[in-house]
Amino acid sequence: MLTFAGAKAITTGKVDEKPDLKQPAREPKATDLICDDNNRPDLGDFQMVAITILTVIIYAISAIEFMENIEFRRVVTMPDVDATLLSIFGLGQAAYLGKKAAGEQ
Repeated sequence: MLTFAGAKAITTGKVDEKPDLKQPAREPKATDLICDDNNRPDLGDFQMVAITILTVIIYAISAIEFMENIEFRRVVTMPDVDATLLSIFGLGQAAYLGKKAAGEQ
């Protein structure tokens, strides 16, 4: 959520400086997640989506493994997110915002 808000703020700031920078949005497609405004593949967008999907999969697997080994007679909480996984996720989001701030669009 924070990445979305940051990306929106960066884009709005750039459009305020150059109103003709962004064209009106077209009908959204799934490929928009990994492509730039000119419909070209964008490494920054791709890495953010890939790291997010990988993080969700790894956490889901660890949660399933955790659930297999618990006793259901007591109160149980979900497993903590591994610090390394959280760091990689944060770095991916930060890299995306850095690319967004440094780019022209």
